[in-house]
Amino acid sequence: MVIPLLNGIEHMEEVRAYFSPDQVLGGLCFIESTLDGDGTIVQSSAIHDMVFGEWNGKRTERVEQLAEIFSETRANFRLSENIQQDMWHKYLFISTLAGITSLMRSPIGPIRDTLEGRTYIQQLFEEIRLTMEEFGAPIAEGIVEKQMELVEKQAPTMKSSMLRDIEKNGEIEADHLQGYLLLLAERLGVETPLLRLIYQHLKVYEKNLNQ
Repeated sequence: MVIPLLNGIEHMEEVRAYFSPDQVLGGLCFIESTLDGDGTIVQSSAIHDMVFGEWNGKRTERVEQLAEIFSETRANFRLSENIQQDMWHKYLFISTLAGITSLMRSPIGPIRDTLEGRTYIQQLFEEIRLTMEEFGAPIAEGIVEKQMELVEKQAPTMKSSMLRDIEKNGEIEADHLQGYLLLLAERLGVETPLLRLIYQHLKVYEKNLNQ
């Protein structure tokens, strides 16, 4: 069995094509981490959750066995019967959080606690949600409201991994996260002005980084 834990969704088509689709489960993880100066992975919060499940949502014997194995670890594992929706929902959340904090070069608190900042967060959520729905992704009704509530619960000092990478002049996932969404939006005729601005901002950063 193969469980990809990459951010985003674009990679799943390639992974399922490279391996047999029956070999590939869906998966995602929630962990706030970064690299320190010598390249050591540093976990910056107590969150260490993983969600996995059959791509078709079935509760098979193999994932039941996998869940039993994972239950003996110190991390939190959850067997999902709707892993595709879980992955799209995470993609929505991290693309918005990474995009807005990287654009503003700020932790979430100062952005969230200003009127226009809060408006931009919601606008970006809505642009991405509409793109995903037009693509046919299994997005739950009311997801933006639920994810805005998650934003409210974040510590004011919370930074996205993308922002942390930018602050260290590191490589970022602009094409894999915001770029893929923008490509979908253009194909589907969805207007995403804020997403487009954020992607351009990130590409300028990459251009300067590689000079």
